[in-house]
Amino acid sequence: MNKRFSAIILLVIAMIIWCSAYAVTKASLAEVPPVLFALLRYLIASVLLIAFVVFGGKLAKMPRPVPWIAVALMGASGVFLYTVVYNLSLVYTSAAQGALVQSFIPIVTALLAAFFLKETLSPIRLLGIGVSIAGIFLIMLFASESADAPNSSLGNFLMLLSVLFWAAYTLFAKRLANFDPLVITAGATIFGTILLAPAAVFEIGGTNFPPISASGWMGIIYLGVFSSAVAMLLYNRSLQHLNAGQTANFLNLMPVVAVLIAVIFLGESPTFWQIAGGTLVLLGVWISLQKRRGTAIEEIKETPPLS
Repeated sequence: MNKRFSAIILLVIAMIIWCSAYAVTKASLAEVPPVLFALLRYLIASVLLIAFVVFGGKLAKMPRPVPWIAVALMGASGVFLYTVVYNLSLVYTSAAQGALVQSFIPIVTALLAAFFLKETLSPIRLLGIGVSIAGIFLIMLFASESADAPNSSLGNFLMLLSVLFWAAYTLFAKRLANFDPLVITAGATIFGTILLAPAAVFEIGGTNFPPISASGWMGIIYLGVFSSAVAMLLYNRSLQHLNAGQTANFLNLMPVVAVLIAVIFLGESPTFWQIAGGTLVLLGVWISLQKRRGTAIEEIKETPPLS
């Protein structure tokens, strides 16, 4: 088995794990408060990422001096704010609708990079952005309420807000692109977990720790171990033999696979217009990826959301 094929296998496994996170999170939030759920998940992830760094010999690759401000901003935006809003959104909307909205991440990242980093938006990229915005409009306009989505309009808005936080995380990560990604990810995760602790205490409001069933703990452990730690390790290893353009072809399929998982395991049924909107978003992303050379959209593929 050659190294490139092995890297593709690792990438596919990581993608499937991340795609399943929507359904697992949605199911677990039925009994665990969203901020507490995030804290427990990232406590597990932090321990594992520290182990990966220590036993993987990554301590020698710690940046000197440590860019504490950039790492803190990554933790605040990509772990704390992103995860809290992401979890809250899935309280109100379905996993399928949430996955479709999150497919907008590359476009929002490109827009923020153009505004803050003065990166040029070519005509083809502007066309892709326009197509994706039309898709998001369809998803938001035809948001349907159901048992899985008691307030889909609010939930989809919150998911769109989480997209903004993840795009901000990506811009901060760009500043640390020359450092070992596992070390930086571990540092950002630890910092974000620290911020989650007082927020979880406030959420509980002095009441007793809520009872969590075995299935609830399984969801927490699954996301902490596999989605936040193992999948990121597999992804980092795959990037050693695949470039960003190759990974884009796989990661663009994440919303599609996530919707299929939500339909199969949660019995969700996105409407025709929501599927059409998601298709437009993905088409816009594909158009924007044409003739790219070191743009923000390419780099978003190297920092997939910690779903």
